[in-house]
Amino acid sequence: MNTLITDELQSTLDDFPRNKVEIITKYLREKISNRNLQPDDIRLNARTLTETYNISRVTAHRILSELSPALVPAEKTTLRIGICISDLINLENTFSYNKDIFRYYEQGSAFDQALRMGAEPVMVSLEQMNSGEWKTLNLDGLVVRHDLTAKATRELRQSNIPVVLDAYWGAVPCLFNAVAIDISEAMFELFELWDDSEDILLCGCADRRSTTRLGTVRWCLEDVERDLTRWHTRILPSTRGDLGQLAGYKLGLELVADKKYRRILTINDFFAFGLITAFDEAKWRPGQDYELIGMDNLEGMGQNPFGEPFVSSFDLSLDQFSVECMKLVVSLAKNPREGNQKVTIRMPSRLIQRKTTRVI
Repeated sequence: MNTLITDELQSTLDDFPRNKVEIITKYLREKISNRNLQPDDIRLNARTLTETYNISRVTAHRILSELSPALVPAEKTTLRIGICISDLINLENTFSYNKDIFRYYEQGSAFDQALRMGAEPVMVSLEQMNSGEWKTLNLDGLVVRHDLTAKATRELRQSNIPVVLDAYWGAVPCLFNAVAIDISEAMFELFELWDDSEDILLCGCADRRSTTRLGTVRWCLEDVERDLTRWHTRILPSTRGDLGQLAGYKLGLELVADKKYRRILTINDFFAFGLITAFDEAKWRPGQDYELIGMDNLEGMGQNPFGEPFVSSFDLSLDQFSVECMKLVVSLAKNPREGNQKVTIRMPSRLIQRKTTRVI
């Protein structure tokens, strides 16, 4: 029997379509209170609620947010873990895949992970970090994604709290503990797909993510002694507000005009989306007129600008990044390491082949 939906509940939802959040929240809260539904039931996530009640992801997240107190386990909260991730506009309403899983209380989020490990997640702004205000928040640990000022970095190093860098852009040397991507596994899968029989274009925007990932790509090429003369690089200037799609489109128009490169590796999927838009306008056929591989596997996380998963891409485990950061910082807060040892976790990667490459 499906405890998430009944004929009576469905009838009520049909009669009052504008009150779905209140109706569904009340129903689920009563089920949990009466122990007919466990707080850690795996169905209490945005995807299942969306499918069960025929609601949007945004509505599902509102319901989970309302339910959050009922989903928190009884373990006493003692640790306060700061999270400094973004002061930019929340893009969740525009890009469904770009939800910040630090912020949601649903099962599987970083917030949920913190609560289950006996910690209280505390949002910290970049301004609070750089001004030193964070020191008044009585934090027991901190996850940070930004480049901090030299002063803030120095103060963190002098503090006694564990700091974990959310290095989603790549594995880089740093002063703190880190969770970072490792694209080398996916690169070696790419090598099995593309040989040195034709030139390959490596492209992206001029930002930290591109610079770091470009360095890793070059290391992989040298490690397996690939012909570096076959690999060419185009890095376009970054434009404020553009996540890469506009730059990719502009480069795509150039590639269509000169037809110089057929195999293309982009630093992120946004850039790949822009390229494909230009290729589609020119009636180029994927896998024939061009072969394209992106990075981040955004389509695998729900972003499908072409209606269905279309772009071959490196899956970099981004949907697990925030959770792994939280696991590490709470673990270090509970069990400090001796000396000045630092921990780095490198998240695995793999190549997901779709329509923009020839599947082998």
